[in-house]
Amino acid sequence: MAEVRDRVLVLRHRPYREHDALLVGFGRTQGKFSAVARGVRSSRSHLAAGVQALTLTDMTVYRGRSSLYTIAAADAVRHYPRIRENLERTARAAMLADMLDELWSEHDAAPDAFSLVVEAFSALDEGRPAPAVFLAAFWQIMRQAGFALDLSRCSACGAALEEHPQPGFRAASGPVCGRCRIPGDEELPSASRAWLRRAETLSPDRLGTVLGSRALMEALERQAKHYILYHLGRMPRAFRFWEQVSGPLADAGPEEGDR
Repeated sequence: MAEVRDRVLVLRHRPYREHDALLVGFGRTQGKFSAVARGVRSSRSHLAAGVQALTLTDMTVYRGRSSLYTIAAADAVRHYPRIRENLERTARAAMLADMLDELWSEHDAAPDAFSLVVEAFSALDEGRPAPAVFLAAFWQIMRQAGFALDLSRCSACGAALEEHPQPGFRAASGPVCGRCRIPGDEELPSASRAWLRRAETLSPDRLGTVLGSRALMEALERQAKHYILYHLGRMPRAFRFWEQVSGPLADAGPEEGDR
């Protein structure tokens, strides 16, 4: 019954039986896993602070007869208080947590994805524009999960996008040239391609520093949602929640340019 210690992002947490909780975590070295926190809902539990959703934790787990890990220790590293006090930041963090949960199988190590989402949580907690943080992290996570966009060529015919006017964006595959566009493909203007190119190559500690107009950010978010919906076959729960409660994008940054 060997113990494993790892730095973990807690993705989901729900009550289980009378005093326990079930959680899904994403470890820096072990990837996604499911675990039970026994007695955590008791007032005397020493685990409670370290197993809440959207918390970064140093966690020790072991596996007995159950297929689930059991949590032996959970020492919270960061609670991200500014995320928790704002609905949009909470929703954006939960959307990124859902991506880790949906795009990786259990025990499929993905240290780069782990580090990226930890940096995204830090950027949200620091108060950087939430849509810009989320969208830059979204496309980098999709690339790490094997769903990268090619922003230079048409995903349908392979032609260089710059050689054809009015390129579009197709949910199934990404950019398409004007010649291959069909009804239902969104516009993909040069401003969108430029934003995506910059965001795609950002170092994780600079998430949220490539900004754009409100209209540009709204278009990019629609494309992101269509893309993940097509590739997963369903919209992740936090994405659906944010779509239901949000109006136009808030806090998108300045109307033009970036910083």
